[in-house]
Amino acid sequence: MSVSFANDDIPKAIYPNISLTSSTIEGFTPRGWYVEHQQKGDLNSDGIDDVVLVLHEKNTKNILKNEGLGAEVTDTNPRVLLVAVRDKVSDKYIKLVENHTLIPRHTDPMLEDPLTENAIKISKGNLIIRLEYFANAGSWEMFSATFTFRKEDQCLRLIGYDRVNTHRASGETSDISINFLTNKAKVSRGSIEDENLRPKWQSIKSSKKHCIQDIGNGLEFTPPL
Repeated sequence: MSVSFANDDIPKAIYPNISLTSSTIEGFTPRGWYVEHQQKGDLNSDGIDDVVLVLHEKNTKNILKNEGLGAEVTDTNPRVLLVAVRDKVSDKYIKLVENHTLIPRHTDPMLEDPLTENAIKISKGNLIIRLEYFANAGSWEMFSATFTFRKEDQCLRLIGYDRVNTHRASGETSDISINFLTNKAKVSRGSIEDENLRPKWQSIKSSKKHCIQDIGNGLEFTPPL
């Protein structure tokens, strides 16, 4: 992933202190930040809606102009992924996860923002996050990476990973779908001209339990195939 800005040009990300509990969603939003994405749903099977927030800083110093390839202006403001469960007794939200890495900071003007409008959802008690990689210059590769997490005690455990990859020059495609509960993966290869992908099932090499903090940069995550 090439970067057009010099490293010294990108301001260091400064993350705020976020409350451990709050009666409202606004209580988790520090000054100078805003709620970019919000999803509610039951993550711990207690019949009460929990909340997932993507907080985005709004600092004009982090909006950089580019004179090289790629977008003329890039918003490099950092994001925070925050997950909070609602407590029945206190009726307050309790912070479960504060993550700074899964959603990578957008610092390359040759790449589109990895987080799209409908990238976060809660379905059947699971948290699903989709990231996109698309270069407007410098690379023919494009892919989406989708992570499915399930709450287990204080861990948001990775139970599913799906990656759909396309090479825009050759038309070659490759799809990976991993179930970390069964430790099985389906790998399919083909092309955009041939809709009949050839799937191959295999076992993954590791049975390690991955919590969300173990993933790191979601676009750079390498599954254990």
